[in-house]
Amino acid sequence: MICYYAGAQTTHTAYPDVLEILQFTNNQIEKHYPNGTQEIVLPDHTVKWLHSDGLKETFFSDGTVVKVEK
Repeated sequence: MICYYAGAQTTHTAYPDVLEILQFTNNQIEKHYPNGTQEIVLPDHTVKWLHSDGLKETFFSDGTVVKVEK
């Protein structure tokens, strides 16, 4: 299923395996996985992982990695 939200100019794609992908006009992409984990790719190519157990990981384009545990 693909939905386009005109007001927010956001595309929301839901797959049968429950993966959901949101694409925003600023080129941010969010993937929401069935286990509750989220992957967020920001316009500057920073990647954030929000794990269902509370762990947050951020990977910056310069190679820096920041991990924050719950």
